[in-house]
Amino acid sequence: MTDEKVTVVDATPLGEPAWTLRRRLGSVEAAVRRRLEAVVLGGAAPDERTASLAALLHGAKLHRPAFPDAAARRAVAAVESVSQGRWSAAAVRHVVKAAEDALAVIVAVTAVTTVVRTV
Repeated sequence: MTDEKVTVVDATPLGEPAWTLRRRLGSVEAAVRRRLEAVVLGGAAPDERTASLAALLHGAKLHRPAFPDAAARRAVAAVESVSQGRWSAAAVRHVVKAAEDALAVIVAVTAVTTVVRTV
């Protein structure tokens, strides 16, 4: 497995058809997925970028969408161990919690104002 670093300087070069760009970006996504699966499911040692991505997945609780074919508990445990001690996992969890709280307030206010108007 190679760890190729990809830098996209100009994502839409003049004259490049859209399908070529999609194919190029698709190969980058596939490479990231392969690295992440090797670390989380294969037990490979994570590099800094892959460990940070695992921490983001853990913080946002996206284990199941990221690894749909893996056993849920195994994926959660593996992502949690890789992301241990990373600030990004806690930060993402905090942001997700704040968004959930804001949504709950919006739903509650909408419900109350709808009930008040109909009474």
